[in-house]
Amino acid sequence: EVPLFQETGYSESEMYINDVEEGDRVLVLDDVLSTGGTMKAILDALTDEVGADVVDVVAVIKKAGENELDETDYNVKTLINVTVEDGEVVVVDAQGDE
Repeated sequence: EVPLFQETGYSESEMYINDVEEGDRVLVLDDVLSTGGTMKAILDALTDEVGADVVDVVAVIKKAGENELDETDYNVKTLINVTVEDGEVVVVDAQGDE
């Protein structure tokens, strides 16, 4: 078990990575990528602390705009990119990021 601390624009918490070992090939899948804080904490822990091989990173929905993964080497694929305008979700890229 590897503990990791994550902080987003919305919350702070401690999470745990279990049953992943050095050299394991891992696909990281997230439902929504907003600030990137949670995803970055997980990816850093998997690669730096566990020694896993992250083979792909996918988020179903990404909130358009800057996030903590922008200046990293992590390439996150998304299915759809959205923004929120006046309380409404607006699709800005129906094809997502490859």
